[in-house]
Amino acid sequence: IDGEEKEITIPGGAKSGLKINIKPPLVAANGQSSEVILDFNARRVKENGKGRYSMASTAIRATSLSGTLKGNVADSDGNPLENVFIAITDASGEAITETKTDSDGSYKIITLNEGSYTVTMSLDGYTTQTFNDVLISAEKNNRLLDGEDVVMTASGE
Repeated sequence: IDGEEKEITIPGGAKSGLKINIKPPLVAANGQSSEVILDFNARRVKENGKGRYSMASTAIRATSLSGTLKGNVADSDGNPLENVFIAITDASGEAITETKTDSDGSYKIITLNEGSYTVTMSLDGYTTQTFNDVLISAEKNNRLLDGEDVVMTASGE
């Protein structure tokens, strides 16, 4: 789509053609684009006598090729850790995005393209945690450690 809105007209003339407006892919704050695929199905069922057809069934489905990584970070006593720095890098080591945990120790990173990433978590006074080969699946809330909290241990424990 090359960054500009496009209009597609399905044949049938200006008055009877079906028009679909497609906007460019969504772009997250981190500059990553999220590809969207639009599947369209229409069935012609009846002619109205003027060579035009009305559609009896229409199905539109948009599929995002990005997923979300979310979870919680706690200390070894189970207390939520706030302001844990979380960095996401791709397989080549390029920085993709970063965030920090909220006051309840939770984090959510949206619009990660489907693929494999390295997730690094760090907080002063705690041992840095690194998770390699984290697979992000499209249209899914992905989690580290099968949904368990990430537990960070204090340095020197």
